[in-house]
Amino acid sequence: MSVINEFIERVKHDPEVKMIDFDENFLNMIGDLCSIYGYGTVRLSLYEKNDHEAKVLMKVLRLIEEEGFPTEIGKLLLKNLNTLKKL
Repeated sequence: MSVINEFIERVKHDPEVKMIDFDENFLNMIGDLCSIYGYGTVRLSLYEKNDHEAKVLMKVLRLIEEEGFPTEIGKLLLKNLNTLKKL
């Protein structure tokens, strides 16, 4: 199984991720931030938002960073999070 498939499996089986229907506009924004400015800027944006959705996205971001995905892959994973968790 590829690293991306393993990531998708971890995300879609996470109870916190499964319970949230993430705001698509917010996912697009943080995905774009990721590809332009990197993971640190995404983390700052999530700290600033400071709600349950942001806390769960912070968890997803940590998983992305732990796998060492390049920011372009991180962008795709973040932007498509609602779809990935349904696969």
